[in-house]
Amino acid sequence: MRISILALEGLFDTGLTVLLDAFTLANKFSAGQMGGTPYFDVSIVGVRKRVRSGQGLAIPVQAVTAGLKPDWVIVPALATGTPEVLVPALARPDVRKAQAQLLKWQDPVSAASGWLPFLTLSVRRIISDHQTPHPTH
Repeated sequence: MRISILALEGLFDTGLTVLLDAFTLANKFSAGQMGGTPYFDVSIVGVRKRVRSGQGLAIPVQAVTAGLKPDWVIVPALATGTPEVLVPALARPDVRKAQAQLLKWQDPVSAASGWLPFLTLSVRRIISDHQTPHPTH
């Protein structure tokens, strides 16, 4: 199974490292059960040439190419913490480019299930709620 971890500038460090550790361990287990063949082919990809984590660590990424056809794509969360930081981060050019790439990767089955449009609508709702003044109690 081909899994691409789409790394964005300022992602949570643990969001990336936990995934890498989990898939490495899963491959060790699967190699023992499947005669030495790892089950997960994991790559870290990016829409930028250079990506740094929220803690400033350089993350080696492979460029997203037309030939890249992952079975699954995982996008670790941005290390934003608050809506005041998240909302502008979602408008960054690299995040917009990543959103466009996710739509290109979307297959007819997942498109029919509506998971990506639901996620997009959920993010828009968060932004909208943040921009709408709420009554104080």
